[in-house]
Amino acid sequence: MADKLICGRCSKKIDVKKIRTFEGLPVCPTCSEVLIVEYEKKRSQIKPEQMSKIIVTTSHFVENHEIDEYVGIAKSFVVMGVSFIRDFLSSFRSGLGGRTKSIERELSSGYIYALDDLKKDAVLMEADAVISVKIDSQMEMAGEVGKANDKMVVVSAIGTAVKLK
Repeated sequence: MADKLICGRCSKKIDVKKIRTFEGLPVCPTCSEVLIVEYEKKRSQIKPEQMSKIIVTTSHFVENHEIDEYVGIAKSFVVMGVSFIRDFLSSFRSGLGGRTKSIERELSSGYIYALDDLKKDAVLMEADAVISVKIDSQMEMAGEVGKANDKMVVVSAIGTAVKLK
Protein backbone atom coordinates (compact mmCIF):
# COMPACT_ATOMS: atom_id res chain seq x y z
CA MET A 1 0.00 0.00 0.00
CA ALA A 2 3.05 2.25 0.35
CA ASP A 3 3.04 2.62 -3.43
CA LYS A 4 -0.19 4.67 -3.27
CA LEU A 5 -1.08 8.06 -1.82
CA ILE A 6 -4.40 9.85 -1.50
CA CYS A 7 -5.06 12.94 -3.64
CA GLY A 8 -5.60 15.88 -1.31
CA ARG A 9 -8.35 17.24 -3.56
CA CYS A 10 -10.44 14.31 -4.84
CA SER A 11 -9.31 11.56 -2.39
CA LYS A 12 -8.47 9.23 -5.26
CA LYS A 13 -5.65 6.73 -4.66
CA ILE A 14 -2.64 7.64 -6.78
CA ASP A 15 0.49 5.75 -7.73
CA VAL A 16 3.41 7.42 -5.92
CA LYS A 17 5.23 7.84 -9.25
CA LYS A 18 2.34 9.93 -10.61
CA ILE A 19 1.87 12.18 -7.59
CA ARG A 20 2.19 15.93 -8.04
CA THR A 21 2.10 18.70 -5.50
CA PHE A 22 0.22 21.95 -5.68
CA GLU A 23 1.04 24.46 -2.94
CA GLY A 24 2.30 21.61 -0.76
CA LEU A 25 -0.78 19.43 -1.30
CA PRO A 26 -0.30 15.97 -2.90
CA VAL A 27 -2.65 15.75 -5.89
CA CYS A 28 -3.35 13.45 -8.81
CA PRO A 29 -2.44 14.59 -12.36
CA THR A 30 -6.09 15.43 -13.18
CA CYS A 31 -6.55 17.61 -10.10
CA SER A 32 -3.17 19.22 -10.72
CA GLU A 33 -4.29 20.40 -14.17
CA VAL A 34 -7.58 21.72 -12.78
CA LEU A 35 -5.80 23.59 -9.98
CA ILE A 36 -3.32 25.14 -12.42
CA VAL A 37 -6.15 26.40 -14.66
CA GLU A 38 -8.01 27.81 -11.63
CA TYR A 39 -4.82 29.48 -10.38
CA GLU A 40 -4.13 31.07 -13.78
CA LYS A 41 -7.72 32.33 -13.93
CA LYS A 42 -7.31 33.97 -10.49
CA ARG A 43 -4.03 35.55 -11.64
CA SER A 44 -5.68 37.00 -14.73
CA GLN A 45 -8.33 38.72 -12.59
CA ILE A 46 -5.84 40.66 -10.46
CA LYS A 47 -6.18 44.40 -10.97
CA PRO A 48 -3.23 46.79 -11.43
CA GLU A 49 -4.16 48.71 -8.26
CA GLN A 50 -3.77 45.48 -6.25
CA MET A 51 -0.31 44.94 -7.74
CA SER A 52 0.78 48.54 -7.15
CA LYS A 53 0.48 48.03 -3.37
CA ILE A 54 3.07 45.22 -3.37
CA ILE A 55 6.60 46.25 -2.39
CA VAL A 56 9.33 44.37 -4.28
CA THR A 57 12.94 44.51 -3.11
CA THR A 58 16.20 42.62 -3.49
CA SER A 59 16.92 43.37 0.17
CA HIS A 60 16.17 40.92 2.99
CA PHE A 61 13.95 43.51 4.70
CA VAL A 62 11.63 46.41 3.91
CA GLU A 63 12.95 49.69 5.28
CA ASN A 64 10.75 51.24 7.99
CA HIS A 65 8.62 48.08 8.19
CA GLU A 66 8.72 45.01 10.37
CA ILE A 67 8.01 41.57 8.90
CA ASP A 68 5.00 39.98 10.57
CA GLU A 69 4.82 36.69 8.67
CA TYR A 70 6.70 34.80 5.96
CA VAL A 71 3.94 33.68 3.60
CA GLY A 72 5.73 31.66 0.94
CA ILE A 73 7.80 31.73 -2.22
CA ALA A 74 6.65 34.05 -5.00
CA LYS A 75 7.89 33.06 -8.44
CA SER A 76 7.61 34.05 -12.06
CA PHE A 77 8.83 32.57 -15.32
CA VAL A 78 8.55 34.51 -18.58
CA VAL A 79 9.45 32.94 -21.92
CA MET A 80 9.49 35.22 -24.96
CA GLY A 81 10.39 34.31 -28.52
CA VAL A 82 12.96 36.21 -30.58
CA SER A 83 12.39 35.67 -34.28
CA PHE A 84 15.06 34.18 -36.52
CA ILE A 85 15.22 37.31 -38.70
CA ARG A 86 15.54 39.67 -35.73
CA ASP A 87 18.19 37.39 -34.22
CA PHE A 88 20.09 37.22 -37.52
CA LEU A 89 20.15 41.01 -37.84
CA SER A 90 21.18 41.33 -34.19
CA SER A 91 24.05 38.87 -34.57
CA PHE A 92 25.23 40.74 -37.68
CA ARG A 93 25.17 44.05 -35.78
CA SER A 94 26.88 42.62 -32.70
CA GLY A 95 29.59 41.16 -34.97
CA LEU A 96 30.36 44.72 -36.02
CA GLY A 97 30.56 45.87 -32.42
CA GLY A 98 27.10 47.42 -32.11
CA ARG A 99 24.45 46.85 -29.49
CA THR A 100 21.55 44.51 -30.18
CA LYS A 101 18.62 46.77 -29.33
CA SER A 102 15.93 44.24 -30.30
CA ILE A 103 17.16 41.64 -27.82
CA GLU A 104 17.70 44.35 -25.19
CA ARG A 105 14.05 45.36 -25.65
CA GLU A 106 12.93 41.75 -25.27
CA LEU A 107 14.95 41.41 -22.05
CA SER A 108 13.54 44.68 -20.66
CA SER A 109 10.00 43.53 -21.44
CA GLY A 110 10.74 40.16 -19.85
CA TYR A 111 11.91 41.81 -16.63
CA ILE A 112 8.76 43.96 -16.48
CA TYR A 113 6.50 40.94 -17.06
CA ALA A 114 8.44 38.86 -14.50
CA LEU A 115 8.12 41.51 -11.79
CA ASP A 116 4.41 41.97 -12.57
CA ASP A 117 3.88 38.21 -12.28
CA LEU A 118 5.83 38.18 -9.01
CA LYS A 119 3.45 40.83 -7.66
CA LYS A 120 0.44 38.77 -8.83
CA ASP A 121 1.77 35.78 -6.92
CA ALA A 122 2.13 37.98 -3.83
CA VAL A 123 -1.44 39.31 -4.19
CA LEU A 124 -2.80 35.74 -4.34
CA MET A 125 -0.84 34.92 -1.16
CA GLU A 126 -2.24 38.06 0.49
CA ALA A 127 1.29 39.34 1.05
CA ASP A 128 2.36 42.97 1.37
CA ALA A 129 5.85 42.61 -0.07
CA VAL A 130 8.30 40.30 -1.82
CA ILE A 131 11.80 40.43 -0.36
CA SER A 132 15.13 38.85 -1.35
CA VAL A 133 14.13 38.98 -5.02
CA LYS A 134 16.50 37.34 -7.48
CA ILE A 135 16.07 37.85 -11.24
CA ASP A 136 17.81 35.77 -13.88
CA SER A 137 17.72 35.74 -17.66
CA GLN A 138 19.11 33.58 -20.41
CA MET A 139 18.76 32.78 -24.10
CA GLU A 140 17.53 29.34 -25.13
CA MET A 141 17.34 27.74 -28.57
CA ALA A 142 13.96 26.57 -29.81
CA GLY A 143 13.35 24.32 -32.79
CA GLU A 144 14.98 21.34 -34.40
CA VAL A 145 18.70 20.78 -34.93
CA GLY A 146 19.77 21.64 -38.47
CA LYS A 147 16.84 23.99 -39.11
CA ALA A 148 16.44 27.73 -38.71
CA ASN A 149 16.07 28.05 -34.97
CA ASP A 150 14.46 30.85 -33.03
CA LYS A 151 15.83 31.90 -29.71
CA MET A 152 13.83 32.28 -26.57
CA VAL A 153 14.48 34.87 -23.89
CA VAL A 154 13.78 33.29 -20.50
CA VAL A 155 13.42 35.58 -17.47
CA SER A 156 12.77 34.15 -14.02
CA ALA A 157 12.15 35.96 -10.75
CA ILE A 158 11.83 34.48 -7.29
CA GLY A 159 11.49 35.96 -3.82
CA THR A 160 9.96 35.55 -0.37
CA ALA A 161 6.40 36.85 0.04
CA VAL A 162 5.85 38.47 3.45
CA LYS A 163 3.18 40.26 5.44
CA LEU A 164 4.25 43.47 7.13
CA LYS A 165 3.18 44.85 10.51
